[in-house]
Amino acid sequence: MKALLTFLLVLPASVALALPGVSSSEIQSAKIIQTVDPIFPHELLATYRHGGQATILISVSAEGRLSDWLTIRHTDPLFARNALTAIKEWRLSRRASAARRSRSASS
Repeated sequence: MKALLTFLLVLPASVALALPGVSSSEIQSAKIIQTVDPIFPHELLATYRHGGQATILISVSAEGRLSDWLTIRHTDPLFARNALTAIKEWRLSRRASAARRSRSASS
C-alpha cells in the first residue's frame, strides 16, 4: 500500500496584511527551483492510512535560503517534522530585488 503525506506551504505574501508595519510591497516570493517529497512516518501507517497534513509558514532569505519557519498545524508532530526536513532540502531562487542589488554592487 502506498501511503500519502501531504503538506501545505503557506507563502509569506499571504500573511502580509496580518503583519503590523509590513507592507505587501516589502514581501516578495522566491521561486521554487527543486522540491524534495517528505517521507511518510512508518510508525503512523496504521493510524493515518489515508495520509496526514502539516501546514508550515516559511520565510526565505534574499539569498534564497530557508531562514525561518513556523508550523501552523499538523495531524501529528511527525508529519510536521518530516515535512520540514523535506522543505529544508528544497532549492529556492534568490528574490528579484536581492539579485538586482548583487549585480549593482559588483558593477
